[in-house]
Amino acid sequence: MAKATLPFELDIDKIAAIISKNGYDAIILQLPDGIKQFATSIVDELNKKIKHKCAIFIWLNTCYGFCDLALNAVNMLKQKYSKIALIQFGHTEKHFEFMLEQFNLNIVKI
Repeated sequence: MAKATLPFELDIDKIAAIISKNGYDAIILQLPDGIKQFATSIVDELNKKIKHKCAIFIWLNTCYGFCDLALNAVNMLKQKYSKIALIQFGHTEKHFEFMLEQFNLNIVKI
């Protein structure tokens, strides 16, 4: 199968470095609807660059903005994984600071 070419730039090296530096053992990728079609290509690239074993999950439900966090997915993963990050694409830094304070989550803004 041919690999999909991404029609936009994502800093996969930056994302992998954040995951590796913080030692997350599971991450959830929460992508805007227009990028979801490229999710498996993003996962493939991350798997090549993350320096340790890390389970990567793709949140496929809709995402309407910064407050639409996949909290139920995070809670389900807490049963099996100890260090989880929710990685959202496309939201502003101010919104992430608010969500970190309100929910005490590991949220990475990309």
